[in-house]
Amino acid sequence: MSSGIRLTGLVSGLDSDALVAQLMALERKPLDALKKQQDDLKAVRDIWKDINTRLANLQGNAASLASKTTFFAKMSPSTDDTVVTASPSSAAATGVYEMVVTAIARSQVVTSAAQASSTTGLGLAGTVTINGKNVTVTASDSLESVRDRINGTAGINVTASVVKVNATDYKLILTSSSTGTANAMTMVDGGGVLAGLGLLSGGVPNTIQAAVDAQFTVNGISVTRSSNTVDDVVPGLSLSLKKGGGASATIEVKPDVNPAVGAVKAFVDQYNSVVDFLTSKMSYNPDTKVAGPLLGDTTAGLLLQDIRRMTTGSVAGLPMTMNNLQQVGITTGVWGGSTGKEGKLTVDEAKLRSALTADLTSVAKLFGAVDNNVALASSGATATASSELDAAHAASGLINGVTSSDRWGTDGGGWQDNTLGVFPDYVDIDFGAVKTIDRIDLYTINSATLPPETYGVRDFNLKYWNGTDWALLASVADSTRSSVSQTFDPVDTSKIRVEVTKVNGANDYTRLVEVEAYEKNYGVAHLLSDYLTGYTKAGGVLPGRQDSLDKQIKRLDSQILRTEARLADREERLRKEMTDLEKVMSSLQSQGQWLASQLGNLPSMSSVQKK
Repeated sequence: MSSGIRLTGLVSGLDSDALVAQLMALERKPLDALKKQQDDLKAVRDIWKDINTRLANLQGNAASLASKTTFFAKMSPSTDDTVVTASPSSAAATGVYEMVVTAIARSQVVTSAAQASSTTGLGLAGTVTINGKNVTVTASDSLESVRDRINGTAGINVTASVVKVNATDYKLILTSSSTGTANAMTMVDGGGVLAGLGLLSGGVPNTIQAAVDAQFTVNGISVTRSSNTVDDVVPGLSLSLKKGGGASATIEVKPDVNPAVGAVKAFVDQYNSVVDFLTSKMSYNPDTKVAGPLLGDTTAGLLLQDIRRMTTGSVAGLPMTMNNLQQVGITTGVWGGSTGKEGKLTVDEAKLRSALTADLTSVAKLFGAVDNNVALASSGATATASSELDAAHAASGLINGVTSSDRWGTDGGGWQDNTLGVFPDYVDIDFGAVKTIDRIDLYTINSATLPPETYGVRDFNLKYWNGTDWALLASVADSTRSSVSQTFDPVDTSKIRVEVTKVNGANDYTRLVEVEAYEKNYGVAHLLSDYLTGYTKAGGVLPGRQDSLDKQIKRLDSQILRTEARLADREERLRKEMTDLEKVMSSLQSQGQWLASQLGNLPSMSSVQKK
């Protein structure tokens, strides 16, 4: 704005401020339109951010439902938690385990003789050895400083503490950090320090609690362990012993469907949140004639259509009685109703629990929590190789489901060819029927004597039979790993080939333990999780949409700044023009007044006539 004096209608009588404001209001209409456009874009961007968050949460819920551990969880209640408790992994076999605990494991505790002070120097000096670790004590050390020296010694496996026994007596207490007889303390005196403290008497620790091993029976079998936490007696089951003295309890390992039920309910809640939000933003109210900000948006429409299709459709490859969510108690509200459940999922928990109890594996497959390995002899697959070392290293050992090298060199332990240093070597696995596969896992030798980085396969090709020839699926080079997993676009084939061109040992044999080929997983949660990942991942559909909107908003920022600058100049010009007009009118008014005065001084016509 000009800093000059403004004349606002003093001469003309016009309200120039109001006039400028009205003119600028007209001039600002394009700017207002730009700002509204920007506000609308920001609102849409924020909506897509919200959708992205909801979809990411739904993808996480779907991924949980597509996990084997969700469905094959185990529970292991104890008939007496004060005696023993148990924590199972999904690998724990179902069963009942009768337990009798004779003794629980204890740490050794050693005490010193009573001292009159915990802070006065003891007058003892020397280097003592506790559990093989040296601790140096000086004559000025007190009970507390000896305690600190012991606790400050790394790896000593002993905890020292000072206890005030009564008003005049203090004792140093040493406790083994680990329980069991194997962890009893060893002490070697130096300078008579330990004997002077009374921790050793006649060369023997002054023990007030002896180290004890845990002793118990499992289904009548006697077991001894150094710890009260035992995870190597029953595979997949961690036992925690609480009370001895012959106390007994029963542990029952059985399937736990609660994690699966909880995962289903969480998935349904989040699915409904997504459906509710999308439909509200795509709606149109005929009464108010107000349209949602995403009405007609093709991305939103396709997204809603696809997630509905994936959750309500049938899953290929499953029995007709277990190939859709409705059959396990998950139904969809009919669109066009007035119940508030239109398009949303509802869980019949009783029916879901019944299905999980009756056929857990089929329900898990329905959600995609079980991948189907078609390269198994038990599923009808057969394996043939270019050559075999002997019957103990036959190709048939690659399709028995055993991925560990523990059985290497025995029947079913894996395949080794019989052509030292000659490549390529290959093995063909025939499924017995056409399958749609999208993943192959390969396991090479992995043992202490035959590590993969020295004896495993290094370079290999994965191929499939396309009906007329072997076509390449994937190539792997320079591998030193014990296992390699390769995913690829689904192919329909009846057999695959593993073609080894190089191994990690110079002029060595090919050694493979297992080959697995997996059918494409059409499970509801598995498909939905993969689909939503394409929307929410970095560089995915929704981040791309938000980035595009951000760029449009920034471009409008520039337009708005330019328009505001232009309007500021325009307003300044208008005000200057108004001021100039007032000045001109003021000048004209002054001239008019002067002219009138001059005319007033002229003789009148009548006076002229008289003369």
